[in-house]
Amino acid sequence: MMNHPNRPVVKDWRAYLKDFRKRNRLTQNALASRLGISVRVVENWEAGINKPAPYLRRALKDLERKPNDPPHRL
Repeated sequence: MMNHPNRPVVKDWRAYLKDFRKRNRLTQNALASRLGISVRVVENWEAGINKPAPYLRRALKDLERKPNDPPHRL
């Protein structure tokens, strides 16, 4: 499966997620709640133990998009 040419590949999920939360003013708990997952999962992502599943990566992008932007296609 190829990556979409217009989507950057995230190489460091730990840094990306911390920056994502900072940009969007979210705590780990708030991010977990919005994604419908446990805070432990977010903690594990930021500790480098696991990476988000593809459907959660899309959900992260949807959280970050502006209100008038179209939703990301699956």
